[in-house]
Amino acid sequence: MGADRSRRTPSARVVVGACLAAVLGIASLPASSADGQAGLGSSCAHPWEAIYRTGGPGGGFEGDQAHIHMSGTPRLLGWVAERPRSVICNVRIQLTNGRWVGPNSVSPYTTPTPTGGEYKAPHAPLRTAIVTAARSPVPPGASCNYPIFSGLAVDGFPSQRSDTKDFTVKLKIDSETKPKEALPGDFTTFQAEVTAYNPRLVMCRLFVSEFKGRGRTYPLSIGAHGGLSSRLTLPSSVIFGILGYARMGR
Repeated sequence: MGADRSRRTPSARVVVGACLAAVLGIASLPASSADGQAGLGSSCAHPWEAIYRTGGPGGGFEGDQAHIHMSGTPRLLGWVAERPRSVICNVRIQLTNGRWVGPNSVSPYTTPTPTGGEYKAPHAPLRTAIVTAARSPVPPGASCNYPIFSGLAVDGFPSQRSDTKDFTVKLKIDSETKPKEALPGDFTTFQAEVTAYNPRLVMCRLFVSEFKGRGRTYPLSIGAHGGLSSRLTLPSSVIFGILGYARMGR
């Protein structure tokens, strides 16, 4: 993609995906500041801002790309709040027909604390995308709307920014056809294994997300404090990721 600024996608089958929950827009967070300062990023009233505009060869990225990473094209654009304890405040997208719309999907939850999102054009490509972000007003793990997370990376290590001091997510395969040998009709059956290191940890959500294709997600049942999840069977050709979200109980 001409304007693609994302990292190279691994060719292996298991990658960390994002939860895609279809919504029309994102609600802004309260304007309270975590540190009492009114500097950029201190609250959604004083956010960081990143912009993608079409024009020129493949379009261009402007604004604060250090705090909000954007990548893609006018027909498939993604963004994520890069810094720890930062969340997306608002997303405004103007299409080439002049209409203003919201993202197609956000992660990990729709509100109040999305950390990333995506616009995938069903018809009209976008002309401008304006994304703002700020520091979270509460610490991660305070609730299931402000969760901590952990996921599995393609190399077998925890995914970037996983909270491994509190819990880890691993893949337990029951039966598998190797991707290079996969034929139509081949399937892989597996479970997620969640190991909790903090006795206060309470699982909020565990899911599998397809990395390519229709962007479908599959929830997995899991005990409140981890363990083995329910089983899931997918076509062996599907590239997917597993992510777990948790809060801290009292």
